[in-house]
Amino acid sequence: MLYIKQVDGFRLGNFINLTPTIRALAETLGHKIPVHFETNYVKQCFIDCDFIEHIGPQKHKPLFDSGFVCKANIMPDYEFVFESFKARFKLGEMPHTYIDTGKELESTHKNFILLMNGTGNQDKDYIASKDPGIKVFKHILDSLNNNVVFTGSEEDYQRAQSYLNGAPAYCNDIRRSLRLIYDADFIIANDTGLAHAAAAMNKSLFLLWKDTKFPKNSNPGKETIYIFKDEWLTFPLFSI
Repeated sequence: MLYIKQVDGFRLGNFINLTPTIRALAETLGHKIPVHFETNYVKQCFIDCDFIEHIGPQKHKPLFDSGFVCKANIMPDYEFVFESFKARFKLGEMPHTYIDTGKELESTHKNFILLMNGTGNQDKDYIASKDPGIKVFKHILDSLNNNVVFTGSEEDYQRAQSYLNGAPAYCNDIRRSLRLIYDADFIIANDTGLAHAAAAMNKSLFLLWKDTKFPKNSNPGKETIYIFKDEWLTFPLFSI
């Protein structure tokens, strides 16, 4: 049986990168594509996807899994996966990355900038390697005249409270976060899972890169702009 596997070491952003190919396979083969999810919150994001059939563990190898990435960083992962199977399955044009757009998730916010400062891992050293810090985000917010909305985990929000100044915040709801990403004019984020989901959706993303080794994950989307530590306080977008 042809199936796809979402592996726990490669979570939401990596799996979103697979979805254009999964959708194209479903359209070409004429049926939903079986997917086994190892990570429950990723599974919940695709529970009502019209081209994915949810299945349990399988004994045989999948066609590919969410660890299938472009190691050479010469193209976005979603394009790399699609091109790898295009000829074999005679796929047509690459469809857009899947995102749940159910009406229950429609945003009440319009024309907004989405701010995400996530870590996932609550270890202090890990946070220190990912979080640009209060000074940087306060500078960004002081430089923007547009409406700002925050999303992430409750822990992310607790670190962000001091500079959000009452901006709307949505926490601990991954489907809502994905919809906010989909609706945002553009996104400002650090190196976090939701940022990679935004890149996989090819959203306009300004990625504040701190201490993660570069070029690891250095080409997630065509609309991603990397802003490194020595540019954080001088980047033109934030100094208007």
